[in-house]
Amino acid sequence: MSDGVLVLDAQNRIIDFNPALKRLIGVKKQHIGQPAAQVLAKWPEIVRLYHTHESFKTEIFIDSLTPCYVELLITSLHNERKQLTGRLLVLRDITQRYQAESELRQANEYLQKQVLEIQTLQVQLREQAMRDGLTGLFNRRYFDEIFPKELIRATRDSERVALIIMDIDYFKNVNDTFGHQAGDRVIQVFADLLRYYSDSDSQNIVCRYGGEEFVLALPGLTQEKAFQHAEHIRLSFQAARLESRGKEIYTTVSGGVAVFPDHGKTTDELLQVVDQALYAAKLDGRNCIKRV
Repeated sequence: MSDGVLVLDAQNRIIDFNPALKRLIGVKKQHIGQPAAQVLAKWPEIVRLYHTHESFKTEIFIDSLTPCYVELLITSLHNERKQLTGRLLVLRDITQRYQAESELRQANEYLQKQVLEIQTLQVQLREQAMRDGLTGLFNRRYFDEIFPKELIRATRDSERVALIIMDIDYFKNVNDTFGHQAGDRVIQVFADLLRYYSDSDSQNIVCRYGGEEFVLALPGLTQEKAFQHAEHIRLSFQAARLESRGKEIYTTVSGGVAVFPDHGKTTDELLQVVDQALYAAKLDGRNCIKRV
């Protein structure tokens, strides 16, 4: 037999064993008749198990001349009167199976780690695709995807959603006069203001819509409150001062405000109405906010 077999009497003395057991744990002929606890002192786990259980099956590590993993099967032996007459211990070498299972577990853990890394990368890539690289705000792609869903939610909850479009005045002149780096800095400063005035409410949607144009969706705001919100941003930006090459950059912003569902029931309708309000602000000399 390739399995190691050890037979104990009712007093847990060794009465027989096979050659396979000798190879596994080094039991010898002179151990016949000796207490198993004494012979197996190097493996207290085996001793504990056959003392505790009449019948039991488990896997253990044998640190012998050739370390190995074994499956240990303990079976109690009884006579016809059901009296305990001894125990049979069978040790099966499962090292190859254990190693194969261990390698499989490691491979699965590695694959799970790779899947997690891929999922994390996908989230990062999606986030990058939805974010403006210069300002860190959401971009137009994000707005086009999320705003129609916001209108569906607002319809379900019978809630208003204010929409504001703001455009930095004479931005081309800033680029032409001070250079594109200064222009980028102006955009970043304005984005920081939008973030400052809007991050207090996680429901707010703030996006760089394109170039020097920004869009804000503010759930739950009336037109008057949205107008006041835009005015705070406008006045703060007007007061901001930037320098480039020792010269001061003075910039302002214009904006238009509309509210769902009062001024439009779809994204396109609202954008068209707000664009008209923004155009009116520019015609009125810029650096102002116009309501529908």
